[in-house]
Amino acid sequence: MDMLTTTSPLKPRDVFIRPYKDSDHTQCREIFTEGMQQLANPIMTLVYPRYVKIASIILVLISAASFRWSPWIVGLYLILCVVMTALLYIDIYIELMKFISGCLNSDLLDISETYKDGSKVFVAEVQGQVVGMVGLLQGPHLKPGVGELQRMSVSRTMRRKGIAKLLCKELVIFAKQQNINKIVLSTTGVQTAAIKLYKKIGFQLSDTFPYPQKILEELPYECYELEL
Repeated sequence: MDMLTTTSPLKPRDVFIRPYKDSDHTQCREIFTEGMQQLANPIMTLVYPRYVKIASIILVLISAASFRWSPWIVGLYLILCVVMTALLYIDIYIELMKFISGCLNSDLLDISETYKDGSKVFVAEVQGQVVGMVGLLQGPHLKPGVGELQRMSVSRTMRRKGIAKLLCKELVIFAKQQNINKIVLSTTGVQTAAIKLYKKIGFQLSDTFPYPQKILEELPYECYELEL
C-alpha cells in the first residue's frame, strides 16, 4: 500500500466516509496491523518500570555481596538484565502478533461476511486512498440492542486530523438507524489518544481488568459504553 502523507490540515470535506467494499480488504488489514504493531513501545513503557524496580533492588544486594566475593558478579547481572529486557519486549511483540493474527483470521478474514445484517464497517478515504476504518458488530455474544465498536484504526501518517472522530460519528448514525441503544467497546489503557476521543464522544468507563498474562498485568483492559 502506498503511504499517503499530508502535513496540511484536513477539512471534513477532504475526508470521504463510506461503507466498506471488498476492494478495501487489503488496505484495511494493513492499517489495522500497522496500528496494533505500534503498541509495542507504549506497552513496554508501561510495564517496564516494575521490572526496573525489582532489578534495582537485586542489584543493590548483589553489589553488596560483590565486595565480599567478586565484582564480575555485578557485570554478569547487568548482562542478564539486558537479556531479560529483550525477552520482555519479545514477549510483548509476540502477544501483539497473536492478537493481530486472531483478528486477521476471524472478523477481518471476510469482512463483508462478518459485518452484515445490522453490522457494518466504515472506511475513511482521502485522495482516493483508504486511511482509516471502524466497525460496528452485532451478534449473539451481545444483548439485543447492543452493538460493539471494533477495529478502530487510522493510518499512522493521517492521525490527529479528525479522521477517527468522523468515523465514530458515522458509526453512531448507523447504530441509531439500526435501533441500537448502546455501543460498547474494549481497549487497552495505552491507547490514550483513542480513549480521549471515546470520552469526548460520550463513552463512559464501565469496567477495567488486568491483562491475563501475569508478566503484563500492568496493562489494563478498559471497557466503555455509550448510551444512545
